[in-house]
Amino acid sequence: MALIKRENVTPPVRRSEAVPVKALGGDVLVRRLGLVELNDTRGDDGGVAFVARLLAVAVCDADNLPLFDAEQWSIWGRDHEKDFQSLSEAVLRLNGGDAENAKNG
Repeated sequence: MALIKRENVTPPVRRSEAVPVKALGGDVLVRRLGLVELNDTRGDDGGVAFVARLLAVAVCDADNLPLFDAEQWSIWGRDHEKDFQSLSEAVLRLNGGDAENAKNG
């Protein structure tokens, strides 16, 4: 096999999708995390704490900036449980096998 050159390789592109969140009044951008981001987000606890941390790094506004930190997502989720669940499902779907980590916490 021949050695490759960087200019001949297509760089990876982060996957993302717009997700409507009625309680926020519009769509948010849910992005797929890189391996380092995902590893940094994981903790010893799972469940809602993990999901709140995941939302904090994966849910962005129109300028691709994080919408809330984990504590703010936790508070927002108390007032908007249905939307929190729906948004969590989108983030977990886009970020692969982390649904099991969230369920087992």
